[in-house]
Amino acid sequence: MKATVTRLWGWAVTHPILFVFLIALVARVVFALGVFVFHHGALFIDDAYFQRLAREMAIGRTQHWAPFDRPVYYATSTFLYPLTVLAWLISPVLPGQLMVATAGAGAAALVTAIARHFLRATWAIAAGLVMALLPSMVLWSSLTLKDGFVWCALAALGVVACELDGPPVRFALVGAAGVVLLFFMDHLRDQTFVVAVWALAVGLLVGAGRQWKQRAVYGVVVLLVLPAMLGFGVGAERWIDDSIHGVVERREGNTIGANSAIVCAKTANDVGGLIRHLPCGFPAAVLRPYPWESGGSLGLDLARLEALFWYPLLVVAAVGLTRSWSARRWLAVPVLASLGSIVVYSSVEGNLGTAFRHRGEAVWGVALLAALGGQSLADRWTRADARHHQLTDEPTDDGARAGNLLARHAR
Repeated sequence: MKATVTRLWGWAVTHPILFVFLIALVARVVFALGVFVFHHGALFIDDAYFQRLAREMAIGRTQHWAPFDRPVYYATSTFLYPLTVLAWLISPVLPGQLMVATAGAGAAALVTAIARHFLRATWAIAAGLVMALLPSMVLWSSLTLKDGFVWCALAALGVVACELDGPPVRFALVGAAGVVLLFFMDHLRDQTFVVAVWALAVGLLVGAGRQWKQRAVYGVVVLLVLPAMLGFGVGAERWIDDSIHGVVERREGNTIGANSAIVCAKTANDVGGLIRHLPCGFPAAVLRPYPWESGGSLGLDLARLEALFWYPLLVVAAVGLTRSWSARRWLAVPVLASLGSIVVYSSVEGNLGTAFRHRGEAVWGVALLAALGGQSLADRWTRADARHHQLTDEPTDDGARAGNLLARHAR
């Protein structure tokens, strides 16, 4: 048995990306099958809603759609187009769950690929396994929700930031892949698209490497041009301005029908109001529900248990953040995208359950920092242990030990 485990781990450290992908996929497939068998393939209103949209679009029964259904469908088309194809061919339920599960497993594998640039294989696997096995990550990417697609697109953009160098042809191909990813991201979640273009531009600007100037120019051009082409304004300034001046209404709209409304003092629709809201919104997006907090639903009660894993992860990630500057070439985009997501959701979310789900967009940055922190702490302990043994290591022979002591006294 021990030999089998040793061989398996040996294979894992030589194939870390594939290993993490398979672990993540198995966990999600098992969970998806359980939801399909025991809950008819849907746990929440949102996943049942997406299944319905895909099914009705596939058979052409959209006459009775509410006014917001069609805009939601096309705004989420990167996810709903393939789900509709599955609905037309087979079913949007279990096949749709497996499609999302594959995307969620892909996100974990891509995070491992990023980590391999600056971490040893063991710690790169650890970063990927956070994405693969954190309970909420398994949950949200085992249902017909778009979150697995969002995480996969973000992690793929992180890989683009890592690989954006080399000869002109390679640079152009990788850069084009980044633009395509951002276009698809726009048709998943608009706020994620805006955070991603800003994280890419700033991350490439501060990143190291031989071609950092070319990379920075690419990021800035993408930031200025792509959002303008897609109707967000130059640098997404139009979207940002509209969002700030409508944030209170959106926040209040998210509380309608919610058992877990985030209760905060009302603020104005301006930058000052956003800043004043952060002391209430930030803990809701990052830390709540607290382990001692009474939940309003079974989902929130289960979410409280995840804090037992999440809080220590944040502590180790804080250690990693202090070591991250030397790895900024690969970490800048994930960390900035994760931080940007937290700021956005701290500002706009009015429902604790939704804020908990959207936290998943920041997990990849936390996982990478925590793996870096864990590797740094492990190396420090190893060096300290080695020094301890050097200072205390004595000959085992009694006579030799006595001679050693006499020699010390003589000196």
